[in-house]
Amino acid sequence: MRATSSIALVIVVLMAISGGSAWSGALPQGSDPGLEIDGARIEAWWLVSTFRFIEAKEALQGLEGVNRKEIELIDALDEFAISLIDLLVQRGRGVTLKLKSGDVVKGKPLEFTRDNVIRLHNKKTVPLQQLSWSSIASLARSAAKRKSPEDNALIAISYIIGGDAKKSGGSLRKAGGALAPVVKELAEAWPAMAEELQARHLVGIIMGGDVATFRAAAETLGRELSTTDVYNRYRDELRAAILPLITAEGRIGGGLNPLDGTELGGGRRRLIYGFLSAKECEDWEFLSFEEASADLHRVMTQNMLRFANDKAEKGGYDLIDVEARPTIEDDELCMPPGTALRHRLLFRGSFKVTFEIRPNQESISLPYAVVHGGKNHYLYSYFWSLSCRKPDGQIREPEIEKKESYPVPIPFKLSLTVKKSREKTAASLTYGSEDCGTVDAKEVEEGYLTLGTIGATNGYISRILIDGEVVPESMEMLAESRRQAEMERLIP
Repeated sequence: MRATSSIALVIVVLMAISGGSAWSGALPQGSDPGLEIDGARIEAWWLVSTFRFIEAKEALQGLEGVNRKEIELIDALDEFAISLIDLLVQRGRGVTLKLKSGDVVKGKPLEFTRDNVIRLHNKKTVPLQQLSWSSIASLARSAAKRKSPEDNALIAISYIIGGDAKKSGGSLRKAGGALAPVVKELAEAWPAMAEELQARHLVGIIMGGDVATFRAAAETLGRELSTTDVYNRYRDELRAAILPLITAEGRIGGGLNPLDGTELGGGRRRLIYGFLSAKECEDWEFLSFEEASADLHRVMTQNMLRFANDKAEKGGYDLIDVEARPTIEDDELCMPPGTALRHRLLFRGSFKVTFEIRPNQESISLPYAVVHGGKNHYLYSYFWSLSCRKPDGQIREPEIEKKESYPVPIPFKLSLTVKKSREKTAASLTYGSEDCGTVDAKEVEEGYLTLGTIGATNGYISRILIDGEVVPESMEMLAESRRQAEMERLIP
């Protein structure tokens, strides 16, 4: 059976969805689809709230079950608001205008321009779309002294649109005329639509492209209204709109957050990380062993796992969890066995990285370093055993005699140095105070530094020092990735 009015249709749908509670924005399986009509109604009344009456009527016209009186009400509100502003301009008396933002503007209206801007005597201007409908209602009651039954119907719905439903009670009781029934039905349905309308209001702020207001709107929308139908309908457009706003805002860039950073000239930097703050961690990706070793040769990966798990079994610890990632515990960066950090910037040319970890009191976790480099993802990797694996899978032993063991420095320190010259590029490793030799590294042009620990138990970062040339393009890549992450945080 068709509903006799559009508002009745809303109430029927709401009852079917939630038993009379606030609109959830989704129909249960097997229900008649009605969201398109409801979505159009939300869109229409949001457009009315922004004084876009023609678009509001277009949103409703032609939809089955829509009460023509609802469209007539939109026409009446159009005339009601515009004629009131014209009247205030004619009188030229001082008034108080309440804005949707909650701000208040006082002055004498001198002109209502063709682009719907109220110009005041004190050179202030108020675009009509920024004016609160509550202000329209209050001015109609006080300045214009409109008190007929028909006026009361329009005053009541104006308060409701403006978010001051409590002030609408008296006018609603006195409402009369041909539009009073649809006003009263809409007043009953409004609380169930309020959440969707609030979501649409916030979407409008974001889509409006105002750098100063988008963030607060997005925070509220994503945190409190992400289950609304409006949010789901506009999610992709919101993400597309927010990314350039984050860029224009300028708060998120490719800057680094080391404990200490020094420009050395020629694009070279000295970066020291002590991981004493969460900001330092933003310069790094937290990796599991599975992620950190994805490009390593299979034999190298197996050797590392065998070492860690042998130690774990002998010490009575759990086997390595290849999916675990570093965590922050008691203001320290904790490295579960096999986990790693990868710096977000690319380095090239000659560089040196020194990596220190503090062992826990139970067991030893040794450091390892990997340089992932180049467009073809070639890599150079050093493991505690001091073997180097080339991209072709051949193991190159250090150019010194291999030892069964090395002295254990506390904290453990691993220094990886890559030196480039016209003739060759060489990589050398220092473990503690031991010079562990140099190997050819001609393939290493630029790369990401990956630093981790391997063993039976957790290790704790104490210090990382990087001295090298940053690839300039990677700064913008870092900024873009941060902006992307912020966009996903705001609109999950």
